[in-house]
Amino acid sequence: MGRTSICRFELRRAFTSAPFLLAMLISCALAIWSALVCSVGAARDLESVVVPYAGQTYKNLSAYSSVNQWLAVDYGAGSSGVFFLVIPQVASVGYARSMRTHGNSGDGDQLQVRVGRRRLLRAQMLATFLCGGLLVAVPLVVNLAICACLLPTYVPDVMDAFYLRVSQNDAFSDLFYSNPVLYALARTALDFALCGLWGSTVYGLSVVVRNRVILLTLPYVALLLAKYVSERIFAIARTAGMEGFGASFTLFDQLRGSPDAYFCPLWLTLACALAMAVASLLLLRALERSDAL
Repeated sequence: MGRTSICRFELRRAFTSAPFLLAMLISCALAIWSALVCSVGAARDLESVVVPYAGQTYKNLSAYSSVNQWLAVDYGAGSSGVFFLVIPQVASVGYARSMRTHGNSGDGDQLQVRVGRRRLLRAQMLATFLCGGLLVAVPLVVNLAICACLLPTYVPDVMDAFYLRVSQNDAFSDLFYSNPVLYALARTALDFALCGLWGSTVYGLSVVVRNRVILLTLPYVALLLAKYVSERIFAIARTAGMEGFGASFTLFDQLRGSPDAYFCPLWLTLACALAMAVASLLLLRALERSDAL
């Protein structure tokens, strides 16, 4: 079994595994729920408030655009908050526990003898990265498709910036106001990479965490703790009059086009992605040098 064969084998095993399929079902269900909640609310406002008085006053129509109700952009509905609260855990459930699962069952030892330890681990990490990325990218595409079917797709007007959800400090804000289709592609690709790298980082932690339950829960608890601490610091800074403060380092906020009250410039998001990439590679090297799966 060569390098290409082991990659195909791990990808097939990853994409057909019950945890991945269940995680995809949950994430898509949340995305559909959010699309229906946001689109129905916006359509109701359009019909009852905006359209009847459109000739009498300016009604910021682009605020009701499908792209402004998109899951990656919307922050007003609780449904979008739930999605981004659970998606880091969903992304890690996809295949990040593969090394521990197959190592404990003995499958990993058999494959290691046939293809070599390095090839096996790298194929598993590639599968983990793709699973994590798809578990956020597919729901985002499904959500946007539903919103586009139910709402008009106005190009966001900078005159409506007060009513729109992407500020000049957020990633790809120029694209949002000039080409929303390219914005959606860029935002989806960025979230794909972030969740893929998060899953890869969790996979790499297998070198020090042997229990699968702890492997999947401890990193997520650490994310929740980091978000709690950053929110407390944010509140203290704003109370002290530091209006420019608010950058978030947590994945919950980095995945959103318009985080709650925080600033997430592209450079900060890319820095977090680079940190996860470096951590993944270092942990992979440690796994390759360890004695057993």
